[in-house]
Amino acid sequence: MECQMCKKVLSKRGSHFVSQGACGGTFHRGCVKGLAADLKMGRIRLHCNNCINDDGSDNEDTDEENQNLSQILKDIQKKVGSLPQLKKQLEMINESMSVLSEKYDKLLTEHEQSKQKIIKSEKNILSLNSKCVYLEKSNIALEQKVHELEQSSLKHNIEIVGIEQLPDEDVEKVVSKIGETMNVSCVDIESARRTRQTKPGVVQGGGEVEYWFIRAANLVRE
Repeated sequence: MECQMCKKVLSKRGSHFVSQGACGGTFHRGCVKGLAADLKMGRIRLHCNNCINDDGSDNEDTDEENQNLSQILKDIQKKVGSLPQLKKQLEMINESMSVLSEKYDKLLTEHEQSKQKIIKSEKNILSLNSKCVYLEKSNIALEQKVHELEQSSLKHNIEIVGIEQLPDEDVEKVVSKIGETMNVSCVDIESARRTRQTKPGVVQGGGEVEYWFIRAANLVRE
């Protein structure tokens, strides 16, 4: 048996193409034009190139193949035409990435500096807190000491109110008379004075006489 196209003998063991068209011939696969492309695209080829199908399926397949090839060619041209624009966009992206990289490095440096400042500030705050605690304790101790001193000084003082003030009066004598009236010894009185001053020659009722009753003979308060 020979190939209907090249007229060469067909091998008995070879794989051949048998046309389902009017000719019903057998061909070498390489002799059937477009067979390899159809097999690659998954199409089932039934007719040889010489057969003409009544419904024109071969022509339709050829037209469809041509349309597909034209569409593929257009797609390739479109993609190739967009390559310069893509290249330009890539260059812009690279420039943007470079700028962002510089800003990122700068931000990292500033972040590290801020971190060091925060650590230093935290140490200063801890130190100030410690000083504040110490000062608060010292202040409390001083207040306690002042309170004790005030109480210690007040225990030697006696305030007498309601004594009428006379012109050219001697406050210590007045206090001594009050002590005699109350049967109280006035030997340890260190000093006595009025807390309010009035104009000379004016007698004012309700004046105040304050004197300090001091038991330690060597302690003088004025």
